[in-house]
Amino acid sequence: MHFKRPIFNIHDLQNPIGVERVLLQITSAIESAVHTPLDLPTDAELARALAPFMRAQLQATGNYPLNLQDLLPETLGVASILQDTHAVRVADFNPAEYAVGTLFYETDRTVLYYINTLNQWAYLTGIMRTVVASLPGDLGTSDAFLMFEATDYSHVLEWQGGAWSWGPGEIGSDYIQSFRAAPNTLGANAWQQCDGSTVARLNADGTTTNVTVPNYTTAAYLKLIDTGATIGPTAASGTTGTPSATATVDNDAAGSTVAVGSGTHTHTVSTLELRNTELLAYYRR
Repeated sequence: MHFKRPIFNIHDLQNPIGVERVLLQITSAIESAVHTPLDLPTDAELARALAPFMRAQLQATGNYPLNLQDLLPETLGVASILQDTHAVRVADFNPAEYAVGTLFYETDRTVLYYINTLNQWAYLTGIMRTVVASLPGDLGTSDAFLMFEATDYSHVLEWQGGAWSWGPGEIGSDYIQSFRAAPNTLGANAWQQCDGSTVARLNADGTTTNVTVPNYTTAAYLKLIDTGATIGPTAASGTTGTPSATATVDNDAAGSTVAVGSGTHTHTVSTLELRNTELLAYYRR
């Protein structure tokens, strides 16, 4: 900014007329001033100048203008966290274009992947929760240990890189357990009361098998054996025993014979019961 400098001396300030003249010069100088724009840097120039300093302070890598995707030290191997659906990750996110350690959260499967040292997307953590009909069929070796919770059967499966198996802590299906009341589980297909129904059972490989559960409408006792277990009940209640055969005996000294004994030899099971506790039997599907 350029303006005409006022000219005065000490004597001008010692009388009213001189002071007035000085003030008029100052006012005239301000009004006649010519303003010129300041020589300020552009946004791009400012960013270029500040980027090295900010990178050093944040310990972040990247080029101008400034890449803030890597705010953590490089020793952690974590570059960024991306997120979208599984299909989008597979189709649009080429692992060769991302640094080792880059994370990707699949919003539909609720699992986390990362770029491993082989520059592959590999499963890291998380559990996919949905019905068994939606069990993924597109997994490979880099998806090993992915966890899947079948919400309709209340089972957890784990991908082993080539096949499914029961997840950690699982004891599987196909067993009978007793309860004082119906088991309280979230999955509608988790348990089936032993009433003779035919239902689907989940297998370790993610498939299902139809089975007919035992019918304990008439109470039955548990019988433990070492091999060859059957789902039972195998023995009927009521009369037991096998009718005896007809016997032929001598009728007289002359040698004539006669048939005796029709053999209707049966025993009725006693209604007497030992002390017991009655529980509900349920089949784990």
